[in-house]
Amino acid sequence: MKPMKKTILILTMLTAVLLVMGVSFDAEAVSVDEMLSEALETDDLERAMPDSAENVLGNMTVSDGADYKSTFNKVWDYIRENGGRIVRSAFKNASAVLIIAVFTSTVSAAFNVKNDYTVLAGIAAISAFTVSNASSFIAMGKETISQLSAFSKALLPTLASASAMGGAYTSSGAKYAVSIMFIDILITCSERLIIPIICAYIAAGIGNAALGGDGLASAVGFLKWLAVTMMTVLMIAFTAFLSITGLISGSVDAVTQRVAKTAISTVLPVVGSIVSDAAGTMAAGAGMLKNAVGVFGMAAVLAVCAMPFMKIGAAYLAYKASAGLAGTVADSRITKLMSSMGTAFGMILGLVGSAAVMVFVSVILFMKAVT
Repeated sequence: MKPMKKTILILTMLTAVLLVMGVSFDAEAVSVDEMLSEALETDDLERAMPDSAENVLGNMTVSDGADYKSTFNKVWDYIRENGGRIVRSAFKNASAVLIIAVFTSTVSAAFNVKNDYTVLAGIAAISAFTVSNASSFIAMGKETISQLSAFSKALLPTLASASAMGGAYTSSGAKYAVSIMFIDILITCSERLIIPIICAYIAAGIGNAALGGDGLASAVGFLKWLAVTMMTVLMIAFTAFLSITGLISGSVDAVTQRVAKTAISTVLPVVGSIVSDAAGTMAAGAGMLKNAVGVFGMAAVLAVCAMPFMKIGAAYLAYKASAGLAGTVADSRITKLMSSMGTAFGMILGLVGSAAVMVFVSVILFMKAVT
C-alpha cells in the first residue's frame, strides 16, 4: 500500500474512533459537572462555609448556586426576619443614651446644680453604656473579617481553577494573588493599626467631652481622618492593582487561546477542530460551574456580613439620630460624645465593609472573565 493511502486510512480510522468516543461522551454528558466539581474540590469549599453563613443559607451546596434567585432570597428572608428586631434594639439603646442626656440637662436646670458636675456625670454614664457596645462591635467586626479571610482562601482558589479551565490561564492566577495579598494586608492593618486607631478615637472622644480643649478636639479629628484614609487607600490600591492585573493578563490569555487553537488545527488538520471543539465544550462547562461557585461565594459573604451589618449599621444610625435630637436640649459636650460614638460605629462598619467588598469584587471579576 502506498504511503499516501496508508496515511488516509489511518486518519480515517482515527476520525471514526473519535466520533465514536464523541457519542459516548454525549451519553455521559450528565457526569461532566460531577467530573469538574471533583477536579475543583467543591466539597472542600462547601465545608469551608462559616457557621454564621450556614445559619442563614442552611446546607447549601455549590450546585445550588445555579439558582441565584433562590440563593439570594434566603439572605433577604433572613434580613427581613431579623432586621426589625435589631433596629428596635439599636434605637432602644440609643434612646437610653438620649434619656441620660435629657435627664442631665433637666437636673441642671431644675435644681440649679453646677453645670460641669452634671455634664461630667452624664458623660461618665454615657461612656460606660456605649463603650461596652463599642467593644462588642469591635469583637464582632474582627470575627467577621477573620471568617471572610478564611472562607476566601477556599473560595478564590476554586474560582481561579475554574477560570483557568475556562481559558483564563494567566489572569486567574494573577487575580488570585492580588486578592489574597490585599485581604491579608487588610487583616494585618485592621488588627495592628485600624482597630487600635478606632479605640484611640473613642478614648479621645470621651476625653474631649469631659475635659475639652483644642488639643483633644484636634486628636479626635486626626484619628478619624487617619482610620478613614487608611481604609480608603487600601481599597483604591486593591481596585487599581486588580484592574491593571486583569487588563494585562486578560490580553495574554486571549492571545494564548488563539495560538493554542491554531496550533491544534495545524498539527492535527483533520481532527484538530474536533479536539478544539471538545476543549471549548469543557471550557463552557467550567464557566458554568465557575458562575455557580461565584454565586455560592457571594451568598456566603452576604450571609456572614448580614448580622454585623444590621447590628452595627443600626447602632450607627440610632446614635447619630439621638445626637441630633439631644442637640436641642443637652449640653454640646454630651452631644459631641454621642455623635463621636456613632462615628466610631461607622468606622467599624466601614472596616467590615472593606473586607466584604474585597471578596465581592474578586468574585465578580472571576465571574466576568471573558474567555
